[in-house]
Amino acid sequence: MIDEYYKNFKVRDYMNEESLKSCLSTNIIDCSLGTNPFIEESMIKQYILEASSEINKYPSLEYELLKEELLKFWKEYFYNNINKNNIAFGAGTMGILRNICQFLIQEGTKVLGIAPQFPRFISEIELKKGIYEYYSLEEKNNYKFIATDFIEKIDSTYSLISIENPNNPTGQIIDVNDIEKAVRKAKQYNIMVIVDEAYGDYMSSTSSYDKNKKILIFSKFRL
Repeated sequence: MIDEYYKNFKVRDYMNEESLKSCLSTNIIDCSLGTNPFIEESMIKQYILEASSEINKYPSLEYELLKEELLKFWKEYFYNNINKNNIAFGAGTMGILRNICQFLIQEGTKVLGIAPQFPRFISEIELKKGIYEYYSLEEKNNYKFIATDFIEKIDSTYSLISIENPNNPTGQIIDVNDIEKAVRKAKQYNIMVIVDEAYGDYMSSTSSYDKNKKILIFSKFRL
């Protein structure tokens, strides 16, 4: 029965196609299911043909080869002050957020975020009996992120701050300089900052932050 369901499943089943067309312009990228809108079926077939001898093998748990390639890229284009110990992998954005909450959130831990924000992160905080508070994107400002207002909310009562870039669901890109200012304010109170760049590959530039701050940056690889 499950096989039959998936055989007939279409990505758009969660919304009527005509309703979708009427409310969204054609140049919108739908990230609601976290799928890659750019991969063509022919590319997947070609990859399977070329990698048939390797496709059944699991990579090492440490992903050493992938770490080495990432280090080559980052050191060539961004900065040298990074090593393998600065890189960790997880099973998608939710897996990483769950691990972060597992280690950093306990009963009464206060977290500052942005509303609206990826809701599953909020639920993970609440499952650990943490306290989620937020800076609200206001309709009167056309839902624009105003850095000075967000930074003003940062104080010693928080243990963790979360910033999505681009923001989910507004899609707006937050200036890296504004994030730097928030991180500097957080450092005054020894607050960990998460920068969620799960959809960062849709931005025109890759973020680079001061390496001397308490900051976690994560991205999503779309294969």
